[in-house]
Amino acid sequence: MACPNLTRTLGRGASGSEVAGLQAFLAGLPGIYPEALTTGFFGPLTEKALQRFQAERGIAYSGSPAFNGFGLLGPRTRAMINVVCAESSNGSAVLTPAPVSSPTPPPSPIISASAGPQMDLKINSSDGPVKVFAGSDITISWTLSNHAWWYCGKLRDWSGSIIPPVSGSEVIPKIAYSKIFKLNCYVDNVATEDQVSVEVVPAPTPTPTPTPITVSSPLRAEVPYDGPFGRIDCATSVWPGSVYYLEDGPPTVRWQVSSTPTYDWDFYWHETVDGVETKTYGGTTFGDVANNVSKLESYEFKTMKIKRYADVVIDQNHAPYALYSASADSICRTNEVEFEIKTSRTP
Repeated sequence: MACPNLTRTLGRGASGSEVAGLQAFLAGLPGIYPEALTTGFFGPLTEKALQRFQAERGIAYSGSPAFNGFGLLGPRTRAMINVVCAESSNGSAVLTPAPVSSPTPPPSPIISASAGPQMDLKINSSDGPVKVFAGSDITISWTLSNHAWWYCGKLRDWSGSIIPPVSGSEVIPKIAYSKIFKLNCYVDNVATEDQVSVEVVPAPTPTPTPTPITVSSPLRAEVPYDGPFGRIDCATSVWPGSVYYLEDGPPTVRWQVSSTPTYDWDFYWHETVDGVETKTYGGTTFGDVANNVSKLESYEFKTMKIKRYADVVIDQNHAPYALYSASADSICRTNEVEFEIKTSRTP
């Protein structure tokens, strides 16, 4: 990787050896500068490449060079380039790693502003290494001395930046595998770093509960489901119940599946026309119109009786609008309703 010596702000229209060094650096990063032109002139291609780098590193995601420096090489972006080059050269922290805490960790040291820039990175109030169960939440906290920090970047298995660069904390939810969290902060061009490792071990197997799982029970028609996933009424309605031929439009009907929860429930229709099942297709309930879904359909100009009922499923991972008649996640079957198209306006 080409690591340039960048000392000044660069933007579109700039030229010289520093621009060429910046271009060579960007060209060495996967997917950042595919054109890889080292011309020494800062044009639109270089600006786009620099914006990709800034977005990837959490410096800026949108805007413009004049508005927020998006596409402009300033102090924060130069500091991040130094971070990437340092990571590429040795892959480890510059400072001596923080000592492993004892079972009863001592109080955190007080960082004095009279000394040079200092930081202390902890996970769950420990300097690490920390061992947690898979799926646990962890709290990362950092203490920065009272100095004019330019920029703080999260590295290794962490990403983004700390804005503004001051002491703080962050919760990482449901950690799934072992990681190393590293913090790199700059005052002027001098980097200060600290890192903590987390070992993730399998969570203990919970004791099986004797309570039967509701979703594995056989389907029961017209019986509401009320279990660990919420409640659904398992009711189908139709309006109107019958129509006569009209000259200005096809016969139409509104079918409806009622559900109590506000989040989506997947279901699939069974439709029978004059005693013959002709369709089976999927749909989804939604909670913004009286907690149900309504479907308006048009039919042919001919006498017929259409019956429908729906099976409801709770599996939220399958592809929508597929068929789930054999799904183990089906929880209930609605009542069957009928809609009739008559041949004239006179009964």
